[in-house]
Amino acid sequence: MRLAKGGPSPPYQSNRVARAVKSSKQKAQGSSMGWEEAAANFPEIPKGRSARKIWMDAGTYPLFAVIGLASAVCGGFLFKYFAGHTDIALSRAVRADHNHQGGTDGRVESHNSRFGMREMNKRTITIFPFNWKPKSAIIEQHRSD
Repeated sequence: MRLAKGGPSPPYQSNRVARAVKSSKQKAQGSSMGWEEAAANFPEIPKGRSARKIWMDAGTYPLFAVIGLASAVCGGFLFKYFAGHTDIALSRAVRADHNHQGGTDGRVESHNSRFGMREMNKRTITIFPFNWKPKSAIIEQHRSD
């Protein structure tokens, strides 16, 4: 197969033309194209662009920020849980003790801390446009005496 200028065509172009002719014949016959033929010349990464340029678009920054924050919260909770739970005994000496519940005050305090969220609903939080008022403040505001 030759180009319009008369030179030999590259092999990928002749394959593309052959596939196009084959697919047009299949359409005329009514048969469907397979996924291999449909995806044969689909460029996953366009020419002149790297994968970094595609993935590091300004619109993807919030996605990566949310994924990073969720991973940090999840990892922090898992560390806190395994490092401070009174039922989990990683030390051999603690496992050998028949009653290691509340063996150290630090582990008990860590287990009961709840990441500081236990007191979070007891104070006023204002992050525009969100405004959280605790129950005690609402009751105080509506008190009639």
